[in-house]
Order: sequence, then C-alpha cells, then structure tokens
Amino acid sequence: MKMPPALIFPFIKLSARIFGHFNLNEYSPYEAVQKTNIPIIFFHGTNDDYVPCYMSEKLYNACASKKELVTIEGGIHGTSYLKDPDKYIKAVIDFFKE
Repeated sequence: MKMPPALIFPFIKLSARIFGHFNLNEYSPYEAVQKTNIPIIFFHGTNDDYVPCYMSEKLYNACASKKELVTIEGGIHGTSYLKDPDKYIKAVIDFFKE
C-alpha cells in the first residue's frame, strides 16, 4: 500500500479490537511462542520494510514448539505467497507431512 506504518497501525489496532475482541498492546508474540506447544510455520519476505525479517527470526528462535522459518527472497510484507508460490506451497506441504 506504500503507506507509512505509523499511519496504518491505528487501523490495524482498531480492527483487532472490533473483530478479534483483543488489544494488540496487551499481548506479546514473543512470550506466546515461548509457551506454545502448537506447531508454527513462519513466513517472511527478505525485503519487508514494515516488519523486519529479524523479528521473525527472533520469534522462531524463541519458539518452544515444532517450527519452521521460511524466508522468501525479495518478498515484501504480506506477499510471500505471491512472490514465490511454489516455495510457499512446498513449505506448507512439507511442514504438515511431518
């Protein structure tokens, strides 16, 4: 969307409150993955300038459950599937086969 994160975040936060019935500021993804036993697959585009790739790496490293980190070369925020659908689908299939 080519919009600055500071402009978009209030709308994301409001949507979480209205549709998800939670406040994004009350929860920590980092703490949640440390406590989970649910398998998690992380996807991240290497050119994401909204959420830097190191944040997924940090979550991946903290994750207590079965996990996989898939980086999509050249992907920007939310476009991993669009950038490399073959890699994305293969990663999902492989993850769920195990």
